[in-house]
Amino acid sequence: MEDGRAEYGVTRILVIGGGIAGTATALALHKAGFDVTVHEAHHDTAEDIGAFLTLASNGMRALAQLDASHVVTALGFPLRAMRVLDATGANWPTCRWARPTTRSCGTGACAAAR
Repeated sequence: MEDGRAEYGVTRILVIGGGIAGTATALALHKAGFDVTVHEAHHDTAEDIGAFLTLASNGMRALAQLDASHVVTALGFPLRAMRVLDATGANWPTCRWARPTTRSCGTGACAAAR
């Protein structure tokens, strides 16, 4: 099987945005054999924005397909409970697990994007 460059006649691909979608896209394209460059608006890892990225089991399976789940697992922490608020700030039901699940992982957004 030829890599993506030979099959499609593309030598380089530019991905705009280093969030989870841009990073996952770049990983998948790189895995397919493309030369990928990611451009992100933040000048650093954006650790100062205080955001978290929570990945459920389907997200972790998607990262495993990109050979990236081990990085998130190493940098993240097990999800023990999840509290969701609606647009008014009211609580939706809280999900709690008796033990941490290894199928879901919450991690700082900057850690997942590295």
